[in-house]
Amino acid sequence: MVQRIELVLGIAAALVGLVGWCYALFAPIYLSSEGTRASVAQVSLNAGSITFFILMLLAIVGLAASTYRRSHRGRRGRLSPVWICAGIIVVGTYLSGFSVGLFFLPSAILAVCTGLVASLVDSRMNRDKPSQL
Repeated sequence: MVQRIELVLGIAAALVGLVGWCYALFAPIYLSSEGTRASVAQVSLNAGSITFFILMLLAIVGLAASTYRRSHRGRRGRLSPVWICAGIIVVGTYLSGFSVGLFFLPSAILAVCTGLVASLVDSRMNRDKPSQL
């Protein structure tokens, strides 16, 4: 049951993150002095913002892939990819907080919840496993 919650949270974090990523990049969120609206892709897509958006996309897709892989293995997969992707999403959201970071905030919260549930699953699996001497 907890493994299924981990999968649902991971996929939900990725879907919400992809929606936030698309909205932050392509939605007309900037208002010019002439009264026209423009997106980030139209206004300020420089090398730094391209790197940010690619890194966030890779972290979002990586979170979905790592939680899917962990849930569909007979024995549990590694926990570190889940936390690395969640950490990248949280740090990216924090660093861009007053700009497009608010669009990533729901995904960051769900990513942390995914990591916590994944850690809970790992601790239960380790507790139920007999110790080897």
